[in-house]
Amino acid sequence: MQTLKLFTHLCLLFFPGFIFAQQLPILSFYNNHWSVINPAGVSSNYIVQDMGFSIHGTVQQQWLKIPEAPKTQVLSFECINDDPYPIAFGGHLINDKTGAFGQTGLYGNLAYRLRLDETKNNILAGGLSFGGVQYRADFAEILDGSNQLNGLSTDDLDKLSNSNQTFFDVGLGLMLFLEAEKDKRYYYFGVSSPQTFNLNTTYRTLKGDFAIERTRHFYAMAGAYFIKNKNSRSSSDLSFLEISLLGGYVPDSPFGIDANVRYQYKGIWGGIGGGLSKILHLEVGTQLGSSSPFRLGIAYNQFLTKLNTNFGQTLEASFSYAWQK
Repeated sequence: MQTLKLFTHLCLLFFPGFIFAQQLPILSFYNNHWSVINPAGVSSNYIVQDMGFSIHGTVQQQWLKIPEAPKTQVLSFECINDDPYPIAFGGHLINDKTGAFGQTGLYGNLAYRLRLDETKNNILAGGLSFGGVQYRADFAEILDGSNQLNGLSTDDLDKLSNSNQTFFDVGLGLMLFLEAEKDKRYYYFGVSSPQTFNLNTTYRTLKGDFAIERTRHFYAMAGAYFIKNKNSRSSSDLSFLEISLLGGYVPDSPFGIDANVRYQYKGIWGGIGGGLSKILHLEVGTQLGSSSPFRLGIAYNQFLTKLNTNFGQTLEASFSYAWQK
């Protein structure tokens, strides 16, 4: 029996009626998809290269040693407008599947960017995300191999295999952007709650009631950019160092914080990170072009504990394409 399915059976045995599933995946390239965790954030394409439009995509495969481990895909879009109204808008589509459980969410986001001075670079932004998420559970797969499926008709099995529920949700976020030295040093600080509503989702099936309890997530983030040749027309001349911190809290769980450092030099970039999660993070990538930069990256995450023996590594691939207004 596969490891994840065994874990699911044990959960249903010792905690009957409750389902445990990944609710809000955290990506290695989270600062490419700010709308997922903070609707007031903007990507490095805008801060470093003044690109007003960006499209980002990421595919993540967690825990390579577990066949039914979480698989996540994210596609996001952002537009930052300075005149006549200082706003940012965009959205994201996220799909996540963990064994017999899955979810798909579609969100839009809107942020107002209050200018704190005439430079347009010192900004206090408040953002709102809004959308819906569909939860899916295949109870026929969960109960496969047990005697609980004996005697069920094809229609009954279809009902067990397609248990779906959809809910509306909103997210809130604040970000403060500060320019310490024109076109050279930038800092940001933020807080957010991308899942504002607590949900208790109950699935009524022929084999009883099962529930997913989703709780609020709270995040705090901070970071800095140190940029060389920001206005260069060639990606081979652009260099920058990015330092980022991301802290997360879910009620009844320990507070987590991770730090990442990324450096780009002449179109090639690499990064390293880690934190209280005891996961080593490594990434490399390249940028092609500067007037409309196209970026490709891959990330590798590994537990620094014995969990690595049981679960294995996590791999992630990402791309972004940006252009000016």
